[in-house]
Amino acid sequence: MRTLFTTLSLVFVSVMWCNAQTYIYTSEREYCAYNTSNEEFDKCDSWEDHTLFIIDARETKFDHYTDDVKSTYTIDKKEWNDDMEMNLWYVTSNAGNKYTCIFNIEGGVIAMLYDSGDESFIVTFTVKKKWK
Repeated sequence: MRTLFTTLSLVFVSVMWCNAQTYIYTSEREYCAYNTSNEEFDKCDSWEDHTLFIIDARETKFDHYTDDVKSTYTIDKKEWNDDMEMNLWYVTSNAGNKYTCIFNIEGGVIAMLYDSGDESFIVTFTVKKKWK
């Protein structure tokens, strides 16, 4: 009886943990560098790229999986933007880089802006599927 209870408890906790996260599968990536001459992001290149974002239930961090690497981002601050009518997430990667992220799942886009002062670029991911 004790083994059954332990097994059921582990299954229940596992199901709750899995359901608490948000999974976002993307199918394409576009990289645009900032052009200081015309002050626009216009040096763009896009390609098919299948990646996975996993956002934790409390929205304090998310993991991004590509074919080559897993990156973890800590969500430092969330801010509502009236002009865009969506939340901006200010995050820090496990490598220490700072990004501004937009998760517009309904619009089918995740965008990550990097600005170091010397270099600026935006990476936009096309959302193919989302589930919890």
